[in-house]
Parts: sequence; C-alpha cells; structure tokens
Amino acid sequence: MKNLNDLKVTNVESKTEDGFFFVEFSTGKSLQCCLKALNQSEDELMENGPIFLNQIEHDNSGFDDGLCADCNEWALVDGENEHILEFLIDRARENGVHIIV
Repeated sequence: MKNLNDLKVTNVESKTEDGFFFVEFSTGKSLQCCLKALNQSEDELMENGPIFLNQIEHDNSGFDDGLCADCNEWALVDGENEHILEFLIDRARENGVHIIV
C-alpha cells in the first residue's frame, strides 16, 4: 500500500443526506467515515429520520467499524489503521467539515 498522500484524490464529499464523508482516488478506491448525527429525542427521530451534520467526531468517526471498515480495509498497513483516520480528518478540515475533538 502506498502512502495515502501519494495517491491522486479525484473527489472529496461530505454527504449530509447519507451521513458519510468520503475521499475517492484515481485508483477507484475510496476511504470514508461517518458524519455526526444530530441529537434528537425518540419522537423527533421517528418524525424527522436521522439528520446528519457537516461534522466528524474525531474519536467516534466510525472509520474502523461496519461499512466504513469494509471500505477502508484496503488501506491498512500491517493491521494498523490510525493513518486512515488522520488522512480523512485532514481532508475533511480542508473541505470545510467541522472536526469535534
């Protein structure tokens, strides 16, 4: 696996309607993490559905869980993944996503 910074980025998006932030590369691969959901009561959630903010919680981004972990698996280096989160956080900041530490 190459250094992520050596790969050509072709698209960066924060999709608040889907709840994901992702970076796409010219290789056809991508990396993604979850956007923060608005805290709602159970009734509000039933009425509105989930509402995602243009924010990523650094320590709760979901980059290593579920669908995101599956998507990001190709970028593991010797089983380590922290560089993936830092890459995503850096690109998110550059693209106006608020990072909650």
